[in-house]
Amino acid sequence: LCASTDGKRVAAATADGAVRLWDATADGPPVVLRPAGTRGSVAAVAVPADGAAVAVGGPDGLVSVWATATPGKEPLVLKAGVGGILSLSYG
Repeated sequence: LCASTDGKRVAAATADGAVRLWDATADGPPVVLRPAGTRGSVAAVAVPADGAAVAVGGPDGLVSVWATATPGKEPLVLKAGVGGILSLSYG
């Protein structure tokens, strides 16, 4: 579970390999994001202070990054290296 410091975005990783992204300023269901190549659960999720993006990592070593303004678009996918992603953060 991760939230932007401005309180506008909340993201939660789930055991089915998806991430739910809520806009805390609006009513309605979360957007469901499916990271590229993730098999199994998502191990890491991060949202920057301004809530402009969400990054998701899993056991396959890939990091998927979405712009929260356009979560329906394909994410930027980065190969982080060998092994799974256990944590992510924005500086």
